[in-house]
Amino acid sequence: MMKNLIFILFILFIALIQEAIAQHIKVNGGAGIGFFNLSEYKKLNDDVLAALPVQGQLISNFPGTISPEAAIVYETPFNTLAKIRLSWSFHSTGSRISYTDYSGKYLFDQTITFTTISTEFGFRIFRSNTYDMHLNASLGILRGKHNSHETLDLYSINYINIENNNSFTYLNGTVTSEFIKHFNDFDCGFRIGYNYAFLELSVERDTAPKPHANGLQLSGFIGFKIF
Repeated sequence: MMKNLIFILFILFIALIQEAIAQHIKVNGGAGIGFFNLSEYKKLNDDVLAALPVQGQLISNFPGTISPEAAIVYETPFNTLAKIRLSWSFHSTGSRISYTDYSGKYLFDQTITFTTISTEFGFRIFRSNTYDMHLNASLGILRGKHNSHETLDLYSINYINIENNNSFTYLNGTVTSEFIKHFNDFDCGFRIGYNYAFLELSVERDTAPKPHANGLQLSGFIGFKIF
């Protein structure tokens, strides 16, 4: 009998917590684009071009690419501290140096990918019945990988095939402004902010330079209540 009572009380407790808190929880999904500095990797491209005995071409130089994002958002009952947000995002970009003639081809490729997991606090700066504006600050972990691959083929014979892989982890922060439009069953919005990887936690590198994964981020999202 006592076990049954404890079980019933536990279920009621979970139900009360769910009613008080879970109704304010949303799941957001979206996509963004990041324009990151990556200055040391771009300098590596400059050094490779300068060292080549031929006129190589820089085909691509770490452009901004569309990246997925996801978040769980708790909307607080407070007016100023509007929300607490746990977010995940993935970014990937790269570069290529190329030279080709009748005798063969040369390629120098770099790719970089990184994932961020952050906790964000959103502060409401404007509110109406249909939309909100927030100023957000987050702190999290940025974990990334860098790969470089150099190949030289002459008369169908591979003379150079060098690959380097490096990984890095940084303490990462962002400051973001956010516009949210409210609908009956969902929200949608737009975010613009600056990402700054400011504290090196670990770096495992062969020959690659230290990364500078700082830059402007733009994203859009849609959010649904999960209860």
